[in-house]
Amino acid sequence: MDKRAIIAIILTFLIIMLWGVIQSKFFPQTPSQPPSKEAKQEEGLPTKVEKLDLKEEKVPAKKKTVIKKEVLIETADLFGCLHY
Repeated sequence: MDKRAIIAIILTFLIIMLWGVIQSKFFPQTPSQPPSKEAKQEEGLPTKVEKLDLKEEKVPAKKKTVIKKEVLIETADLFGCLHY
């Protein structure tokens, strides 16, 4: 490789690394806080969810039968010189 290309790759890598450091220093990520109980009550969300007794009938899954067939596909010879 050319000496200038190697230097360009190294400088690019250093710039990317420094950009990550700058971003973390000036713009730190704040951890997201779950909404408090007061906020939930203000939104009108219930604080306790009651369990409903609904019994659903489970229908057994039908087994699918697949018929295996032999299929032959013929295509036009696009490149006449490519016979093996």
